Amino acid sequence: MTVLLVSRTLVKAPLLRVTVHPNAENGLQRPSQVMVEKPMTVKRETLGQAFGHIDSGALLEIERCLAVFLGIAE
Repeated sequence: MTVLLVSRTLVKAPLLRVTVHPNAENGLQRPSQVMVEKPMTVKRETLGQAFGHIDSGALLEIERCLAVFLGIAE
């Protein structure tokens, strides 16, 4: 399974990091960023429990940034 890391350290890198603000659905405590530039493959057994769900708008932005990062979109 491939995962993207989430960081509480905010960096100005709009093509590599997608900022997600806390809300009741995503379970975040403070603004965080999905690190598009650091996809990782991990065994499913090593993953912990999900702490929330990301909204469809943020997920679409993440997918677009990931496609650009991987070179399959411009």
